[in-house]
Amino acid sequence: MAKVYCPKCNLLVQQDDTVGAAALNCPKCGSSNLIPVVSKGGDLPADYNSSGIYRAAAEDEVKAKEQALQDYKSEGIYSTALRFFESLKDKPQESGAGPEPASLTENPFIVTTAQCPICENQSEQRSFKSHVFFNKDKDLDMRPTSYSWHNHSFEKLHPPLYYMWHCPRCHYTSSQAAFKSPEANTSLSHKRMVERVMAALYAPANAPVIHELTDGLTPAKLDFPMALKSHLMAIFLMERVDEVRERDCLVLGQYLMRLAWLFRDLEGFPAERPAVLKQYEELTLKLAPHWPTLPANEAAAMKMATDHYDRAYERSPVVSGKNIGHIILGLIARIYAQMDDFEAADRVVPLSISEAENYRRQLTRAYSALSNGKKQASEQLTKKLKQEIVKIDYFLSEVGKLSSIVRLRLAKKR
Repeated sequence: MAKVYCPKCNLLVQQDDTVGAAALNCPKCGSSNLIPVVSKGGDLPADYNSSGIYRAAAEDEVKAKEQALQDYKSEGIYSTALRFFESLKDKPQESGAGPEPASLTENPFIVTTAQCPICENQSEQRSFKSHVFFNKDKDLDMRPTSYSWHNHSFEKLHPPLYYMWHCPRCHYTSSQAAFKSPEANTSLSHKRMVERVMAALYAPANAPVIHELTDGLTPAKLDFPMALKSHLMAIFLMERVDEVRERDCLVLGQYLMRLAWLFRDLEGFPAERPAVLKQYEELTLKLAPHWPTLPANEAAAMKMATDHYDRAYERSPVVSGKNIGHIILGLIARIYAQMDDFEAADRVVPLSISEAENYRRQLTRAYSALSNGKKQASEQLTKKLKQEIVKIDYFLSEVGKLSSIVRLRLAKKR
């Protein structure tokens, strides 16, 4: 028996000598990236040193990718962009994974007592436990089209319906990340954002819209009509914050894109779709006098999302401060492609690639200077630079695929 090493989960696997390493998958994570392990005693193969180097490098690369993904999520830039990095993690195998933990089979949700950042009321909010499901496939604009569940009894749940959190007292509604930190991805302070949202919530002119959107809104009944209302409520509030509407509008782009996804998700629920769309049409007619810019359908929501992302790219200090201009341009290009406007997508994709390549060159120069000892730096800073380079490389790979799709579609049209 020989041993092979899985650098992803740090596991040594016993292997029959007659089976090549490439023919074996790790029993824990399913990865096929296994490396032969050489014992310290006995004759050593000629490539022992290179194998050892490769083994260490592979392990470092996996750790760097995992850490980059974790850091990127913790930054909370916005959930849509996170999907660019989801495939850094191997998806679990459908079989051979062993029994599921009881925590995954009993209840897919984490029920949290969360404090509203606006009125400080305590209320129960729900979010999915990590690893309960994975996104399997996606549209051009990164919308998940199917899910893989650890427990098949949860398959009737539709994750996007649970995206927004809602305070039953003051009716503040936002994503989970914004519920914890409403000023995130804006240049506003926490205090100023709270003041702005509170003014919007209690302005008499906004009362008809808020009453209509929050009537019957409860986490206990999260269906498509309730999810559409909660997304509209979140959009309405952020549109009432001048600084967000005119400058720091990443969050508006994100919410409008999520709203568009909900409309498209309805295509997978043909029995519910007609009634839901009819209710939504009635709602828009009722709110039109008070909110004339309310997005009436998927196309309107996507168009508004591109407008807000474009405004954020041009005006928001958050974009330049976090070096995410290439990601914003990539999102705009993806939305255009999803809308079949491949000419517009073809104009934006090169801009995204150019920004990403420029940023990568800056990172590479900084990393080289630190690695060669030209500048003093902590190990943490060097590691952070390496992780940023990993993320940029992955982004360039993904936007390169998008570019190929766009060019192919344009060629077919011509």
